[in-house]
Amino acid sequence: MLAALRRPGRQMGRSWYMFFFQLPRLPERALRAGDWWALRRGFEHDARPGAFTPQDIDRYREAWSQPGALTATINYYRASMRRPPGGSRGGGAGSAGPGPDPGHLGERDRYLGADLAEPDPADVPTLERVVRIPDASHWVQHDEPDLVSDLLIDFFGR
Repeated sequence: MLAALRRPGRQMGRSWYMFFFQLPRLPERALRAGDWWALRRGFEHDARPGAFTPQDIDRYREAWSQPGALTATINYYRASMRRPPGGSRGGGAGSAGPGPDPGHLGERDRYLGADLAEPDPADVPTLERVVRIPDASHWVQHDEPDLVSDLLIDFFGR
């Protein structure tokens, strides 16, 4: 991700929020505003219609409202931007351990560019293949649950 943000291209614009999240306290206030409008919008408008039910979103709102939960969520992004140069590689998203890892990409993802699904082999040496899912958004497992389940069953079955 850090390499993608350094390259000219669209990823910087797609990831603006990661920089906003580096600020203290303000992101938490902004995300709570309007009954969690900014977070709900990602589910209600980015995913396939019906991928998240109103009950699903209510459960997310309940989780976000727990003491410390929102800050913990934002801290993931704060920490991801602060990795020291030359730090350890691997172990991140897409690296499940020994054996070939599958990668999944929703081609309608507003947040992550397609090039991020094809990581440097040094970062994810066990990446077996990337499955591009044309009608899926950032929420691949919600947009195409049967396909993602079949891919995972196949992967773990091997």
